[in-house]
Amino acid sequence: MSAKNKAKGFTLVELVVVVVIIGILAAVAAPRFLNKTDAAKAQVTLQKASAMRSAIEILRADTGSYPTSDTALDTALEAYIRGGVPSVDFKTLSGAKVHVITGTDPTSIPTGVASGSVWIYNSSTGSVWVNDTDLFDGKYDG
Repeated sequence: MSAKNKAKGFTLVELVVVVVIIGILAAVAAPRFLNKTDAAKAQVTLQKASAMRSAIEILRADTGSYPTSDTALDTALEAYIRGGVPSVDFKTLSGAKVHVITGTDPTSIPTGVASGSVWIYNSSTGSVWVNDTDLFDGKYDG
């Protein structure tokens, strides 16, 4: 057989090895990219909480006091945040329902928070938290 007649190209074994390597890389990389959706939604929710806290402080500076109820908070925030209290869509949280507490700021989600509440608002201090154990402290660990 002369050099002219020798076939050029990849063997079946070489192609199978390449396909297996690509499959392994995809299996390792895919879960990392798919998990980014939850992290992105968590960051959006925390940014909304931060914007809400800032708006509440500006409101207090303008009026001299914090709103005392969820409806008063929503109405007052409309001048500072388009649409009032921001809506959230993260894991089991959906909507913009606010649970109002008073007194000192809690270190964890207080007992008795109304079902379906997305935000926890302290009308004594103006503090706001997300009603989710992963986001309550303002950090998302995934």
